[in-house]
Formats: sequence, structure tokens, C-alpha cells
Amino acid sequence: MTAEKIRLEPLMDDYSKEWWDAAAERKLLIQRSPSSGEVFFYPRWLTPGTLAERPEWVEASGRGTIYTFSVVNFNANPEFREDCPYVFAIVKLEEGPHMTTRIVDIDPDEVRCDMPVEVDFRSLGGETIFPVFRPARSGAAVEGA
Repeated sequence: MTAEKIRLEPLMDDYSKEWWDAAAERKLLIQRSPSSGEVFFYPRWLTPGTLAERPEWVEASGRGTIYTFSVVNFNANPEFREDCPYVFAIVKLEEGPHMTTRIVDIDPDEVRCDMPVEVDFRSLGGETIFPVFRPARSGAAVEGA
């Protein structure tokens, strides 16, 4: 019997399903407060600070800058060990929210804070499509991020 590589898949619940479905269609969604217009990320049932208002989904630009990052050279979790080295980062989206992600298509030694990035969508070994970020193409600089 041949051992198959098994990857954990994210837990999708009623309030995050729309986000995951959009990612599968190569769209990055964030949520917005209907009353204040404040945008935020991670998917949740209620708008932060209101405890009553249902947020609405809006499509993000997909542009941002690297806020902080770490190069993962070893991962104790065997599911991700062969991915090493990889860049785990927090990206500040152009709209304001921060998002944890991976940075792809660049040598980890070349990654820098404040580097302009843009969203891409990839499978990380399982069936789910994840938003990841890559260096922004020339001329795609992020304004105000």
C-alpha cells in the first residue's frame, strides 16, 4: 500500500464559506460594516464593536504591503515540512485590514517589510484554494498602504 500525502483542510463554517467560495473563484473578500463603512478581516458573524450588525462582503483590491514576515526554515508539522523554506507574513491590505498569508514567487532572502504585493490564489497541497501574495508587478505599486 502506498502512503498518500494528506493535508489538513481548513474548517469552513456558515460564516466563512462565502470567503472560501470566493477564493476558489480567485476573488479576495473582506467584510465591511454597513453603518460605518469600516472594513475588517477575518470572517465573522457580527461587525466588531456593535455585537448586533451583520457585516457585508466586499471584494478587496488584492493589493497590499508586507507588514511583517518570518522565513520558516523548519516546520515541526510533517504536513508542511517539505514546503520549507517558505515565507509566512502579515500583509496590510490596501483597504486597511491585516491578513496572515504566505509570500510566494520570491527568494525568501529578498522579502522585505513594506514591499508591495498582490494577491494570487494557490492550492497548498490539498483541495482548498488559498489566497497568497507575491511581489507586485512593476507599475502595480500600492498607494496608501
